[in-house]
Amino acid sequence: MGYGSEGRGDEEKNFCAVEHTCFFSAIERMRNDKKYGSMGEKEYLVMQKKISKGVVIFGVLFILTSVWQAQKFISFDYYSRVFQQLPPFFIVGRYIISIMLRVLGFSAGIGLLLRKDIARKLALGLAIFTILSLYWKHPYSVVYNYYKISFYFTQNPDGVVQFVLPETIKQYTLVTLAVFYLFDILFCSGLIYYFTRPKVKAQFK
Repeated sequence: MGYGSEGRGDEEKNFCAVEHTCFFSAIERMRNDKKYGSMGEKEYLVMQKKISKGVVIFGVLFILTSVWQAQKFISFDYYSRVFQQLPPFFIVGRYIISIMLRVLGFSAGIGLLLRKDIARKLALGLAIFTILSLYWKHPYSVVYNYYKISFYFTQNPDGVVQFVLPETIKQYTLVTLAVFYLFDILFCSGLIYYFTRPKVKAQFK
């Protein structure tokens, strides 16, 4: 009887040891799945050593567009003339936010080229912010006024000022806004999709 009891005791210990091992193995697999996604550990480590062309392209685009757009914001007088239809306090606030976004965009571009994960997250945040703020990024009144001035001060070869119906200006404005909206949505959506892929995320640290 004693031997039988000892045998059952050993079986229970072995069972507990196996159960304990399986439990922690499952935990480890869950951690790896979270870390590596659909990739294996070997593929994950390989991706960490290389940088995709897409990462380079997005990084360079962030840098170039930030610098190019910042040049237009150097002069507050120019900026206030462009957005003169808006309330003065709104122009000042918009000007400050625009400068901040250019600085963040430039920083994100540099960080992407250095493969910093915080830069990847910053790029995603800027993309989401852009989509959510399209209405304020491209104000209808500003685009309308641009075409209004352009048409009213465009002259024919004989020097006669053209007259354009308000409805025509409205149509040009809506088409322009549609193009701006579509471009921003497609670009930002593509960026969000690209930088959330496991193989791309694996390149950042």
